[in-house]
Amino acid sequence: MNRGRHKKSNKEKEFYTQAEILNIIQKELYILLSIYKSQSMYRMRSYYAKAYISSNGGRVYHGIVAWYINSNYYLNNFIEKIKITLDEATIFNSIYLIKFEFGDKTKIFKYKHE
Repeated sequence: MNRGRHKKSNKEKEFYTQAEILNIIQKELYILLSIYKSQSMYRMRSYYAKAYISSNGGRVYHGIVAWYINSNYYLNNFIEKIKITLDEATIFNSIYLIKFEFGDKTKIFKYKHE
């Protein structure tokens, strides 16, 4: 018998740091920008990105920013707005969920302001 000694193979990370969240989002935004620049037959939704924050476990999300990522200006500004929100609109030692929607995908990060 394996009395609780086995590990879960896909264990989620408990909390993401601000730098990790911004890095992951920036990578995904560069992908959206390359989709826009490829001039292929994509829907506008393919390069649209939105970010939200929730302080109550995901019951209610508040919008941070939502833009079409069609230039470096919007990409950089998107990242900057998230950074400002994480710096100034969060309370020390509190837990938040950051929801990032890009194209048809969604990622949710658990963030603790430290």
